[in-house]
Amino acid sequence: MIGEALLAYDMPDVNDWVAAISLDTSFAAGVGRLIENDGKYYFNIQVYGDDPSTPDVDGFGPGQPFTLAYYDASEGEYMINGEVFEWYNTNGSPLIGVDNPAQQFLFPAPFGTHVATPASASAFGQVVLPGDKSNENDWVGAISHNDSVSYGASRIVREGGLSYYSIQIYGDDPSTPQKDGMIDGEYFSLEFYDISEEEYITIKDSVMWTNTNGAPLPGFDDPYQIFVLYSPFDQDLVLPADESNSAYLNGMIELDGMMVPEYSLIAAFTEDDSLAGIGTIFSGSENL
Repeated sequence: MIGEALLAYDMPDVNDWVAAISLDTSFAAGVGRLIENDGKYYFNIQVYGDDPSTPDVDGFGPGQPFTLAYYDASEGEYMINGEVFEWYNTNGSPLIGVDNPAQQFLFPAPFGTHVATPASASAFGQVVLPGDKSNENDWVGAISHNDSVSYGASRIVREGGLSYYSIQIYGDDPSTPQKDGMIDGEYFSLEFYDISEEEYITIKDSVMWTNTNGAPLPGFDDPYQIFVLYSPFDQDLVLPADESNSAYLNGMIELDGMMVPEYSLIAAFTEDDSLAGIGTIFSGSENL
């Protein structure tokens, strides 16, 4: 496993550690110190499998879920990243999903850790930031209005220059004494975490959760639906971007006697002043 470690409230240190731990018992099957390179801190650890020839559990089994833990040596504290991975024997090669040294892992996780429950609802779509600066290290999470706890989150997925999110939002399990999810009719906000700016941005507020048994919530069931963050346009920020019913525009922008700031937004409006498309200016060109 390889990647870059980030701390939400401090700087990492070469005396700190990252470990792969099981979800059920917190058993560590792999651990290593951070490695500093050019001011960034990386981990590169071997995660071992169980040896069936021994009576003890000395590693993970095939398909076993696990997450990453961070030990801050200066504070003597442990922090959990919360992303869940599955272990398979790769004969020492990196596992899929933790095989890129440029991938950043934030400790603690920007939306906390989550427990999968029998009840859930999903939400998916796209987000757009000015300058198209969102990346695969950013997150989207659902935060309850009742207790300000997140009950579902995932990383952004970048594909074809677009930023997609797809999350499961879990409901409360009545068989447990604690509240571990949302209940029918509970409202939440969908939040975007920008890791480069270390800030949360509201995508959509006052969304009502209901148990759909994993199916998408109404209004969050279109992968081409775009939420524009920090939009300067006084319009509904949800754009139904159906690729089968759209046109791609590009060209040059000139302002008389003025420089056009890169990463500015440019928009297309219908005759009745409805927002129909939005894009970002790059080095004097615009794309919608």
